[in-house]
Amino acid sequence: MFSQKRTILWLFLLIFVLAGTFAWNLWIYKGTLSISTNVQPFTIDVKSLNKTSGEHFLCGVSACNVDLSPGKYQMTIQKEGYFSSTQNIEVFWRAPNSFEISLSRIPVLSTFPEMPTNWKNPDQENISQKYSISNSGEIRQKDGEKSSLLAILELGDEVQNARIFPDEAQHRLFVLTPKELYEVSILEKRKYRIFFSEEKEVLTDLQVFKGDILLIKSNIGKESRSFFFVPSLRRVLPLEENPQIHLICQNPEKFTELYYLISNGTNWLLKKIITTDSNISGLASHEFPSAPLEIQCGSPHEILGKTENQYFRFEI
Repeated sequence: MFSQKRTILWLFLLIFVLAGTFAWNLWIYKGTLSISTNVQPFTIDVKSLNKTSGEHFLCGVSACNVDLSPGKYQMTIQKEGYFSSTQNIEVFWRAPNSFEISLSRIPVLSTFPEMPTNWKNPDQENISQKYSISNSGEIRQKDGEKSSLLAILELGDEVQNARIFPDEAQHRLFVLTPKELYEVSILEKRKYRIFFSEEKEVLTDLQVFKGDILLIKSNIGKESRSFFFVPSLRRVLPLEENPQIHLICQNPEKFTELYYLISNGTNWLLKKIITTDSNISGLASHEFPSAPLEIQCGSPHEILGKTENQYFRFEI
């Protein structure tokens, strides 16, 4: 009789432990995954790294909260018409598990024969009418028939190939020579040498963007390259690839975002670079009947361009 009662007691304890373990894993030992995105609704797919299947969630609001067992997962955020975002995450018990995900829209291309109304023709003002550099290296700012001396550069023979690129929003000029880059303060009337080219490298062109970003182009022998440079930091932005960038524009609201078109031989690739971390992402690929000649960032969500025969627009 005593043995039977002990067996029943052990059986009861076993059931209690199993039920407690089940309840612990099912309801208590959970971490809340909180996902915020820039678009709604969206879906979340999570799969444990040691399993082949996972769970699917539909979220109508941001932030979206999902309860998961603590552990490591592969998470994919998706929305129709946008590039998906996949990353490995770890969910902890009784700890913040919050992620902010920004999805980029898959560009939609449209073409039309006439110039769009928001196409901006380039400023036709001749830079040499406002700024000039003499054979002796004197950089002058012209005001009618008068001129004032800003700086004197000792360039030697390179003065013949020196070119001026104004950045009047920052009250400065950039002077590019085949070997060096100078910054000239219009207010202080002082010059600074901010960049030296590598051995056998020849600097060929410069583009000035808002937000203290320059695009420098150069040749080393028969090879061409383009790279970004931050004047205030005297720093070259490292890029994983070495693109030859010719068609480029800047997001008019987010100066750290630049868009450019490059050719891979058959198609033209639209890419975005975020200059703060040198992150490059591919957005679209298209085969144009003739090579694009120019692109413009018409708005934060629109890239305009033209070829010899037509205009085009990427909605991003």
